[in-house]
Amino acid sequence: MRHRSHGGRGRGAARAVAALAMAVLAITVCGCLEGLVDASGDRDRIRIEAALLEGDALATVLFTVGDESATAFAGELAGPPFVLDLPADGDSIIRLRAYGYDEARRLRWVRYWEGARMAPDGRGRTVVLDPLPVGEGWPLPPPYPDHHLTTGFRPFMLLDTLRTVEGIPLHFIWGHDEPVISRHWIDKVILSNFENWVLSGADSCRTRALFLTDWLLARAEPTPLDGIAFAEDFDYPGHVFLPAPWNGAFTQGLSVSVLVRAHILSGDERYLDAAAAAMRALTVPVGLPQGVAVVQSGGRLWFEEYPSLPAQHTLNGAVYCIFSVLDYWHHTGDPSAERCYRAFVGTLERDLPRFDTGSWSYYDLWGVVATESYHQQHINQLGHLHEQTGLPIFDAYRRLWQSYQD
Repeated sequence: MRHRSHGGRGRGAARAVAALAMAVLAITVCGCLEGLVDASGDRDRIRIEAALLEGDALATVLFTVGDESATAFAGELAGPPFVLDLPADGDSIIRLRAYGYDEARRLRWVRYWEGARMAPDGRGRTVVLDPLPVGEGWPLPPPYPDHHLTTGFRPFMLLDTLRTVEGIPLHFIWGHDEPVISRHWIDKVILSNFENWVLSGADSCRTRALFLTDWLLARAEPTPLDGIAFAEDFDYPGHVFLPAPWNGAFTQGLSVSVLVRAHILSGDERYLDAAAAAMRALTVPVGLPQGVAVVQSGGRLWFEEYPSLPAQHTLNGAVYCIFSVLDYWHHTGDPSAERCYRAFVGTLERDLPRFDTGSWSYYDLWGVVATESYHQQHINQLGHLHEQTGLPIFDAYRRLWQSYQD
């Protein structure tokens, strides 16, 4: 995430873009349908299915429909059956992103599907979701406190000098003349205090960390799947304009790590319950309230630091997010977190070459070239991913991007 300490800029054009509202359609369907569904003249029907996984059946479908630049419809299907009715007067090509959850509201299946509107024979279609991978290859990565987040945030408590009268950290954000309350910054301050408490045993660090964790929890936003999100209360007027309240995968992931550590270091079960809710929110699709997950063609799963269309795919933010998913996976053994971790690693294994300029790394897939500091972060992150997975591509690109600095 980009945090800078210089002043703001005009935001009229960005606000005008943000004013183009996204239509959200929530659909609940009851009853029983067998086989394909007849499509009437004024609507197109798609039936969504998924195979049983370890005895768990599809219980909820979240979906978005739209092209790469905008979401036309987004919502939830309750079933079975899971039948999506679309108006017949939309684009000629349907682009559906569907996410399947079991009864525990854990992400188990995904699918990106394209098809012509209205099947030629006048009948509806069936789209079958693909299961997320689990237990494939490489051993379980090392648990907390033996990976990157242990040391990465230790210095931030020393920067926790600007506060409200209630003791809440303030931070200067790019595009704002005055400091703001940033959940992203607060997460880093909390993690720093937890890490330094482990090192020093200072009660002041533990007290500060739990005080701020409770402050965040008291202001968490509800999401689909009975999740909780830690949305920012300020507009983000950067390379993509995000009006408040907005959530990002990097911040949401840090919040998961905060709650995991709060549970480890306090033993209070409410932090573990909150971590589970935050993890569920991390799998809500972009296009639904506070959603940050997006599935692309080929079942590629990504977590967006700056949710937008077209998907930006910010590299450092997504990798930091998946480190937090790793935290939750290790602490709980939740197979849903393992699936998300493995699915994202598989995505990055395929897409990492797209982040190479030939002489440097890209910050994102919009073509923004990384600054020197972000390029170094990418190198460090690839080193951690190679340690965690043993996959050769991460070490190869770590070495390649390091060579660009010579």
